[in-house]
Amino acid sequence: MSALQSSAARALPVRPHERALPTTASKPKLKLITAPSTERPIAGVVYLCIALLVCSVLAVLVMNT
Repeated sequence: MSALQSSAARALPVRPHERALPTTASKPKLKLITAPSTERPIAGVVYLCIALLVCSVLAVLVMNT
């Protein structure tokens, strides 16, 4: 029975806003800017991956001989 009483939700009293929003607010001075270019050449990453693969294969071959 105590579980039923503790699970019941209570309604909180509604309070008015503490400060009212101004009705004659001026528009903010916003300016549209373009995002910086994020394109980067991917060739460097590809060459790095190929170099790591070749070095790891060579390391395995050296350890096995």
